Amino acid sequence: HQEKNPSMSVLVIKSHVSEGAAIAQEARLPKVVIDVIEQHHGTGLIQYFYSKAMQRSGETLLPLGEEFEEEQVEENMFRYDGPKPQFKESAIIMLADSVEAASRSLRKISSQSIQELVENIVHDRIEDGQFDECALTMREISEIKRSLIVSLLNIHHSRVEYPSLEKEKKNDKQSGEQEVQADN
Repeated sequence: HQEKNPSMSVLVIKSHVSEGAAIAQEARLPKVVIDVIEQHHGTGLIQYFYSKAMQRSGETLLPLGEEFEEEQVEENMFRYDGPKPQFKESAIIMLADSVEAASRSLRKISSQSIQELVENIVHDRIEDGQFDECALTMREISEIKRSLIVSLLNIHHSRVEYPSLEKEKKNDKQSGEQEVQADN
């Protein structure tokens, strides 16, 4: 998507919702599952490509006689088609999908960076009215945020490197050779 026109990229990104719903219908999944697939992005703004388009519009000037006019970027072209989440479950999936994807772009993983990420994404979705059509309470949103933070911390925690079997065999062989040399 780096080289593509943001308007073209956003069409590709948006298509995963309708394609997912079509696959679910072909698989004869329950309607409620198809509904959640269609609602999991709501009418949210695809911020990255909207920002790219805005940057490009500032750089691209169209001649109009002797004057120049900036190319217009329509925000609604950079929004998912919706509908907004109608069920609590759709809203939860929206948030989980958003924070998981965004967490992969964090440069530094820490408790604070993950907490800020979750807080910002939830705040943005609330401000954008994405939960206006489902019955999520503020208490439930707080619980969801806590759960997402814990989940992301567990996903991104660092692990000790496990030695491979070949390394272990090589180390065992080397230590055995060292013992033989020490005995001589």
